[in-house]
Amino acid sequence: MSSAIGSHLASFAMNKKNLSWVIPNKKKWFRGMVNAENLRPVFGHPIDPRLIYHILFDEPIPEKSWSCTADINGNVTDCRGADDMKIVWSEREGKHRNVLIQHPHYEIQLQFHNFEKPESIDPKIFEIEKPNA
Repeated sequence: MSSAIGSHLASFAMNKKNLSWVIPNKKKWFRGMVNAENLRPVFGHPIDPRLIYHILFDEPIPEKSWSCTADINGNVTDCRGADDMKIVWSEREGKHRNVLIQHPHYEIQLQFHNFEKPESIDPKIFEIEKPNA
């Protein structure tokens, strides 16, 4: 994750068992259970990490409490779910897209540049090792 001016703010990764993140300017690193509260230091709010997976890979949220719509090309355009949360995908141009996460208590904008789902995924990319410094 980077700021609007390109500064590195945080990195996070997860697999089915663990969530890991690093916040370089605070010299903080974490590895623990995959849950919303453990992602709070990265986003400033508790967000279910599984939502980020679906956002990243342009997939509808499969939980029963969520409903999603798609455009004529089959791309997810928005999802509405628990806690009055809404996720909106917009400004799609090639590998670029914006995603807005709206909640009654916060709003987070994500911009993806030059990203697409890889054909094969190395499991090591879903973990962040503790930095030496």
